[in-house]
Amino acid sequence: MLRLLALLLFNVLVLSACVSKIEKLEMDEYYLRSQFTFWEAQDAFKFRYNEEQDILYLKAKVQADGNPYHLIVADRAWTASNNCGYRNPKDKVLHFNQWLLLECNYDHELNATTPIQTPIEFEPKTTGEFLFEVSLLNGKPDQLRVSKVKKASNIQNKG
Repeated sequence: MLRLLALLLFNVLVLSACVSKIEKLEMDEYYLRSQFTFWEAQDAFKFRYNEEQDILYLKAKVQADGNPYHLIVADRAWTASNNCGYRNPKDKVLHFNQWLLLECNYDHELNATTPIQTPIEFEPKTTGEFLFEVSLLNGKPDQLRVSKVKKASNIQNKG
């Protein structure tokens, strides 16, 4: 009986590890898509998973051209449940250091011609490197935030 219980516990632990690994692989497959990526899933704009903070993140250089860009967080295949834009039309502009709620349900019947239904507006005032972060809820994108990456100081400590 004790052997059976040990075997059962072992199986539960192995299955739990497998499920956790599958979820992490799925989370790594989100991309930032926009005009500056030609709406393609480019490796340079693929989100990475930060296990410690349980967020997706991406550092990317974006050119300021005086017009707002439109952004979508989506997987490579534009899967309906992994196609994320703004949740509330009143909050479709991405402001620095503020979380914007995402909605990840693309409605193919509403608009079958394009998967870009609720794009988020982002207008950088200067060209630079930006950190895009996606908070997760049950392993799915829930909120998006952007911040400007500060350049490292050239001052060195002497001592």
